[in-house]
Amino acid sequence: MPETIETTSTGLTRRRALKVAAWSVPALTVALAAPASSASESIDLMLAPSAGGSVGTTNPEGTRQWQLTAGSGWEAYSEVAEVPAGTVLTVSSDIRILPNPVVTLMPQDEVLTATSTSTTGNMQTSTYTLPAIPPGGYLEGVPFTVTFDDVDPLPWAEDLGPFTVSIAAPAGVNDPDTGNNLISSEVVYSDIP
Repeated sequence: MPETIETTSTGLTRRRALKVAAWSVPALTVALAAPASSASESIDLMLAPSAGGSVGTTNPEGTRQWQLTAGSGWEAYSEVAEVPAGTVLTVSSDIRILPNPVVTLMPQDEVLTATSTSTTGNMQTSTYTLPAIPPGGYLEGVPFTVTFDDVDPLPWAEDLGPFTVSIAAPAGVNDPDTGNNLISSEVVYSDIP
């Protein structure tokens, strides 16, 4: 149930409204969020892989193969400021080869619960809310891993979708360069000589 907000003679500040909104129902958060044109905190959030691997298989005839090379370890970071609590992490994958993502914050092995998951066709998209991450460069913040249920044997299909990991700033935070917030890996098909 939404909280009732009463103001005093000093009034309700935008900062106080945003703090209350972060703990209230989503509808209240939308109602109290600052307009995009107003002044907001500006932090360049970045996403980088720190570990990876590949999966793949051949068709039943042995004439074609596919391979997906993707990250399994990641870091959401900012070089000059704390990554704010509420930063949204989105993981999208083809459920035929990478089903049921599990996001784990390292080194404390804290498994995050998805705030939402949707499936369209063979693509599953899950979103997570990250806690605050201290400032630091590549691999100096708190990294996380993305793992999936094992699929054995891997299926053959000519239409496998990409694996994508992205981050987005929370309400009230402006990210001036969103070009470094998404990493996507495509399935590569090739003929076997």
